[in-house]
Amino acid sequence: MQRKSVRNTPKDLQRVVMMTIEYKKRPITIIDRTFTSISHVNSKLHSPYTPLERAQLRDLVKMLIRVGVDIFEINQRTVSFMQELHGFPLAYRFEDDYQYNARQSNDYGIEDIIKNCQYLIIPYHIAGFFIQEHHLSEHHLFAQLTQRYRNKIIIECNVANFQKLQVILMSDQWRSISRQYTIDVLRIRGLSQIAVPFLTDEISQIRELVQCSIDWCPCNSSYSATAITIEALDYTVDSISTHFNGGISDTVTDTTTPLEEIIMAIHYLKQPKGIRPDYSVFPDITALYESLTGDRINGMKPIIGKDIFKYESGIHADGIAKNHATYEPYAPEVVGNIRELYIGKHSGMKSLTSFMEKWKISITHDQSKALLQSIRAFSVNYKRNVREEELFYLCHSILKSHPS
Repeated sequence: MQRKSVRNTPKDLQRVVMMTIEYKKRPITIIDRTFTSISHVNSKLHSPYTPLERAQLRDLVKMLIRVGVDIFEINQRTVSFMQELHGFPLAYRFEDDYQYNARQSNDYGIEDIIKNCQYLIIPYHIAGFFIQEHHLSEHHLFAQLTQRYRNKIIIECNVANFQKLQVILMSDQWRSISRQYTIDVLRIRGLSQIAVPFLTDEISQIRELVQCSIDWCPCNSSYSATAITIEALDYTVDSISTHFNGGISDTVTDTTTPLEEIIMAIHYLKQPKGIRPDYSVFPDITALYESLTGDRINGMKPIIGKDIFKYESGIHADGIAKNHATYEPYAPEVVGNIRELYIGKHSGMKSLTSFMEKWKISITHDQSKALLQSIRAFSVNYKRNVREEELFYLCHSILKSHPS
């Protein structure tokens, strides 16, 4: 797949659009599918967005580009905020309901939108439907678009494993599709039944069957999409279709490789050369995503969870104080987070000492032991950690009752 151009991009965003993720001296195209979900879950699907929502959408686009997104996938539902995506690299995916697409195209200006896209994404079964002459003649828009986008067509195959994909690629229908369209990219979607050790052989076999780029879009129903994607990168997969947070939390069957996980994994496991995207905007992306979708991200979600740098255990506190890399693969500042030490029933003397040093309070060893007992009793009684203001109160009480 070709890299994005900044020619038609707003001037204030040209600098961030130049961001490139590379792996083994080759560019990796990142296709983000977040906006298709936003438009799907938003209750104002066919109503004008408020000025605040439109500002949020534009800010979200900017920040996703800063973390490494190359192309934004859109569909018919995203028409309601197309103004916010104007001028950005887009790929239009035909809906599974192809008759709805054809019937409503004029009402929603689909043709004008697609004219500005870099790619057309066509699900395999829809492509098969339209290669039949009588169907193609009924839907002139589809015929015109596929001719206009020769060499810019992505055919999407949704399969559980490579065996089913091979059956498709050796079928008469695939051969007919290949003759009808000039396929630039094969998107392999699903793959819920594949084993990582066999990836190299299976991808090599697929390469022999198709003469085009491969886009990787595994399902995350088994929470292994990131691992599968990282392995696939070693076998020259050309692009990755992702979604911030992997998708809407309550739609597990439709989730895919989490955007934040794959780009961090590429940089911290594979350590490519080149410009490093700006990961510090993840908290802002998370806030906008939650606001626009109503989807609440788990506090312990890798990379973007707000609680992943909170710790309590005495061993953890001691290890992090000496060298944060003992427990942290990267510093919290890298992803715009902060490290927070909590006091609770598992805390030890090291954790307590950190707070006393922070507040510049002088405390004896006996007072520290008494304070730890008080902290543990409080934590067990209230079944939670001790807040800073509560710790300060407990400390004051111990200093009064146990003078040095």
